[in-house]
Amino acid sequence: MVNHGRSGGCATCRRRRVKCDEAKPECRRCEKLGVPCEGYDRPPTRLRFRNENQKLAARAARPPKHERSASISSISTPSPRPSLEPDTTVEFFLAHYATAGRCLGALELLVPALASTPSHPSKAPLPLVVSAVGRGMLSVWRHGPAALRHPHSEALGAALAAVRVAVQDPLERSRPTTLLAVVVLQFYENIVSTYNRRRPSRTHFDGAISLSSAVHADATSDTDSHLRNAVRTLIPRYLLHFEVRTSLRTGRPLPDAASVWVEDQKAASVPPSPVAALDVIGASISRLQVAFVRLCTRPRSSPSFATRLAAWQLAVEAAESQLAAWAATLPTHWHPVWLVGPDDFDPSIPTYAGACDAYAACQVASAWNSWRLYGVALAKMKFALLGAQDVHRQDIQDLVDNICHSLPFYLGNRTRVSSMADFTDLDIHLPYHPSLEPEGLPEHVGPGVPSARHRRHVLAQGPWHAMGVMVWLLRLVAEEDSPLLLRPGQLDWIRTQFGRTLTMLWLGGDDLPCYHALGVLGSTREALGDSGS
Repeated sequence: MVNHGRSGGCATCRRRRVKCDEAKPECRRCEKLGVPCEGYDRPPTRLRFRNENQKLAARAARPPKHERSASISSISTPSPRPSLEPDTTVEFFLAHYATAGRCLGALELLVPALASTPSHPSKAPLPLVVSAVGRGMLSVWRHGPAALRHPHSEALGAALAAVRVAVQDPLERSRPTTLLAVVVLQFYENIVSTYNRRRPSRTHFDGAISLSSAVHADATSDTDSHLRNAVRTLIPRYLLHFEVRTSLRTGRPLPDAASVWVEDQKAASVPPSPVAALDVIGASISRLQVAFVRLCTRPRSSPSFATRLAAWQLAVEAAESQLAAWAATLPTHWHPVWLVGPDDFDPSIPTYAGACDAYAACQVASAWNSWRLYGVALAKMKFALLGAQDVHRQDIQDLVDNICHSLPFYLGNRTRVSSMADFTDLDIHLPYHPSLEPEGLPEHVGPGVPSARHRRHVLAQGPWHAMGVMVWLLRLVAEEDSPLLLRPGQLDWIRTQFGRTLTMLWLGGDDLPCYHALGVLGSTREALGDSGS
């Protein structure tokens, strides 16, 4: 079969492996980036001949369509179903969800974990799980969520079968790689449940709790001891993060296991990460929320009401002090950079009041937004029980303002459904500041242009993080509270960004009640890495 080799384009775009618009004398992409266009001179194209015999033979050996599994759900508008090579899907998943950003949490362990696993699938469910989940995620980027109904589910079925076999084997059950496989499955369940408009199942999460105990109880010295120690540190943080978000979202008390994880974080010899420390504060706020509900149902004339209210108020003040201390002790790179006007960001980016913040990573931005939302939640409870005189309206509105200033960081100027083309589309602009790069600004990147790694992770994860933040905020901001929490026109601006985010994620419409489980960054956010180190 004749193959004409790579298409034309300037030498600079070819080296950067991006599509060139081939404008003459210099391409517009290079001009936009402020890099020299090296022109179009290249040796004459040589024809290459690829041997397609093996591919054709494999295609011919497939059974006829009517003999294939009939278990695949039909849909009204089928999407293309190209074969996805396992190496490609794993590489995509790791590059966009497990190795980009900061404080990646449980998923940051995937690369060393995959390197330590044996090749035999019956003994190593993790490679099968990562490959299957990678297939699903890449399919969504290529064809939208309808692709989740296509035959990659066969790969997912094989992965689930391997996990079931592993958890029945005492040795495999205690391996950290088995636990990580279950965590990745919960990540995927959070994504799929969002597209299916349902609450995510806790099956894999509850399995992770059980397996976490097995990993902790196994004191054997083996080749994966470093991985085991890392899992023993990070997985309880992930589990606590999930439970704190669930408790705050539903109003239910934290389970007993979460209280144990909180005490473990406090007693740890190694200081907790900023996110883990914030989750410990979140656990306190969850308990305050439960106590608040009980106080609201207790008659104020009750003899014990005043005593209970005073104790609750002291606990609120303690939580507020902890939140202030958290923000004051963060490392420098965790602090946002304030950007104002067209000199700092592209004017096509919708901002609130003409300004926005840039962060080191989506996980960092979302930790800050959790901190802000904790403050809003405490203020709302104080307002309900103590009255407006004990609530500083300006402080609350400043917190909401800062949340609004963070949203452009996640979303940039994007308005269309996400696709693979986004990763090379130079017309997509994101707020950015080079001082936040962990290794400095690469030489070939001009001022204000994010590095490839930073850009990749914001494009992949940003809308999910933004949706989680806005769902939480919109839930807190009931209509009757709007004058207290929001400035005039602010709610409409937030709803506009919410609708834009749903469009990017192929979710359509802005029917907020469908997203009560979101988490997906109250559940997916922790899988994406909010529980990181």
